[in-house]
Amino acid sequence: MQGRPKAVRGKMLRTLMRYDYKEIFKILFPCYIALAAATVLYLVVSEIAGRVLSDSSGEFILYATAVASSLYGISAAVCGVAPVVMVVQRFYKNLFTAEGYLTLSIPATPQEQLLSKFLSAISALFLSLIITSLFDIVRLLPRMSYGTFLTNTQLGMLWDMCQSTDLPVLTCIEAILLIAAANIVSLHLFYVCICFGQMVTSRNKGWAAIGFYVLFTFGGGLLLSVFLVGLVMDLADGGGLVNLFRFLGLHGTLWLGVAICLALSVGAWFIEKYVMSKKINLS
Repeated sequence: MQGRPKAVRGKMLRTLMRYDYKEIFKILFPCYIALAAATVLYLVVSEIAGRVLSDSSGEFILYATAVASSLYGISAAVCGVAPVVMVVQRFYKNLFTAEGYLTLSIPATPQEQLLSKFLSAISALFLSLIITSLFDIVRLLPRMSYGTFLTNTQLGMLWDMCQSTDLPVLTCIEAILLIAAANIVSLHLFYVCICFGQMVTSRNKGWAAIGFYVLFTFGGGLLLSVFLVGLVMDLADGGGLVNLFRFLGLHGTLWLGVAICLALSVGAWFIEKYVMSKKINLS
């Protein structure tokens, strides 16, 4: 009987995630299809532009190429923004509006509710990033070269920056981990702001969450500015920060960034858990 509660919780988590995925991807799948269609259109127009040399059709081809490029750029941007909007909206609407009465009537713990939202959100964000990166490469396949890959794709530009280091493969992996950890922190920032927003008001929870987000973003930017000014001053006199980064080296600094991001994420998780357990406001 000891294993039964864990099995029940696991089943409940899968059930919650299934509904979260359904709501998120009913918007994201059309976005992916639009991106695929825009990529095909871009490839077709580029192929035609490479073959047609007639002066009479040159202006039309240039116009068609510009339109295809714009459609691809818009589709890629939508695929980058839509996951963020969907997961934030899902967290707010499903837990802190009238829909929350139904959600919270489900026999699931606050940890399960939060974990479902977090896992579905992270997987949606990273899936969208992978899909947009793949279509970015597919778009360039007809004229792909190593130089084109380095200068025109997200992964290529990251790899190009890492090539000057002593261990480029390791540095690239560490940089990807840091980017992933920073995205997790950004997601938790949205969640924490929503949690705080619903604590201070019952009528304008969304605007309150936006206010907290602006406040935290401004405060974080201010702290970052102070840190950078201190770092510049340390560069002039060889202060402690410079010595610390020299001691850590590039790889140690990247791992320090990952550790800080993970620590912030853990702190945010406990705040969200506390609010879900003690301070939820559905009025």
